[in-house]
Amino acid sequence: MDFVADALFDRRKLRMLTAVDLYTRECVAIDVGQSLKGEDVLRTHRQLLCPPIH
Repeated sequence: MDFVADALFDRRKLRMLTAVDLYTRECVAIDVGQSLKGEDVLRTHRQLLCPPIH
């Protein structure tokens, strides 16, 4: 998991939390927002560990 940051044309911040499978190099999750908090990181991590059953 890693954070990527960028800015929009009007200088608003944009942050992305990415989770990449190191073996296949597949991006398995991206969480995007202007402000990502610890709760957002935990939610994404839990979704990866315990995906919902359909």
